[in-house]
Amino acid sequence: MDLIAYIILLIGLFIAEYLYICFARSIGAVHKCAQRDSHQRPTVVGGGVVFYVAALVAFGLDVCKDWWLIGGITALAAISFIDDLRPQKVLTRLIVQALSCSAILYSANCSLWWLIPALTFINACNFMDGINGLAGGYNALLLVSIIVADYTLGIAIHPLIIYTLAACIVFCFFNMRTHPLCFAGDVGSITAAAIALWLLASLMTATGSLAYLVFVAVYGVDSSLTIIHRIILRRPIWRAHRMHLYQILSNEVGLPHLLTTAIYITIQLIINIGFLLLSVDPYIYLGGVVALLSAVYIVLIRRFFPLHKLTD
Repeated sequence: MDLIAYIILLIGLFIAEYLYICFARSIGAVHKCAQRDSHQRPTVVGGGVVFYVAALVAFGLDVCKDWWLIGGITALAAISFIDDLRPQKVLTRLIVQALSCSAILYSANCSLWWLIPALTFINACNFMDGINGLAGGYNALLLVSIIVADYTLGIAIHPLIIYTLAACIVFCFFNMRTHPLCFAGDVGSITAAAIALWLLASLMTATGSLAYLVFVAVYGVDSSLTIIHRIILRRPIWRAHRMHLYQILSNEVGLPHLLTTAIYITIQLIINIGFLLLSVDPYIYLGGVVALLSAVYIVLIRRFFPLHKLTD
């Protein structure tokens, strides 16, 4: 895609996002603040639909003609958008997610043994979408990292990466600010996660290495250890809560949302650069990163979790 075409794509996605925000306000698709929220103002929900729009454009322009992939993404986007407007039963969401992830994994030539990790991945990404700029910024970094990895390995860069990166740029414009104009919602975080799942699975299948999971190490450690923490405290893992480390830092410690976002993205950036540049066994590197992040998580949670008063 040349520069002019990419600028046209960005403008088109920008217009689509603006029109969606206007439409969402007109139908009342606005998230009102509750005690467990990290925000203080009612804000349009579902702005992350721009990720699905980008995937749809890529499919429509014949640069991503994969019916299994677009079908899986469409089903995920649909159930997630419905859930944003009217919460659905956990079982209903899981059934649709399982069928959708199966289609996405099939498209990536992956065994269905990956289904449970895939479901865990997309829901973990959804859990991590709670403060301004984190979803858009983290996804943009992931996409750029995959592009660099593909280029280094001589793998053809799939156009879907470029289209999704454009969606990240547009979404960050509306969301990465002190007072965001919209939230990603489940439709945004899960759709972006589904695309990332396909891209990561394709990269790992092509290389035969699972070590590229290091590109989502920060998300993975925070999500995994928070789930374990909630199990230890005997709290439902599917219920909305504010127990993630990034939420504790933003709400209880009082760090500005954008500062917390910058910290998370910067740490992941350093990890990714090290992985791509250092001559270290990739699995040893991955293990070391997970161990170090886990240690930092435990230290910070032990220090700051007592400030958390909600029994969510």
